[in-house]
Amino acid sequence: MIRKKKKEKSRILKLIYFVVLTISLGYLLFNSNGAIKYLGLKSEVRTLDYKINKSTRQIKSLKGEIDSLKHSDKKVEEVAREKYNMKKKNEEEFIIKKK
Repeated sequence: MIRKKKKEKSRILKLIYFVVLTISLGYLLFNSNGAIKYLGLKSEVRTLDYKINKSTRQIKSLKGEIDSLKHSDKKVEEVAREKYNMKKKNEEEFIIKKK
């Protein structure tokens, strides 16, 4: 009889530990500052860092292009010819279409 009480008491304690552990893990995973939200925010931070680095590279490229346009007449002529289809007098324009 004493053994049955000890086994039953032991079983109840194990059940209580299991319930407490399950509730604790659930809280850690699913609360407003839980692990799932943390992983989502970490992914968002990585995405934003990638966009920032891409924008920074693009800004550097554009600054270099602006600088070359300010200081080089050849670059201004090149841009005028390519983007705006400008040409000099007595000059023929050839357009090559790629297939």
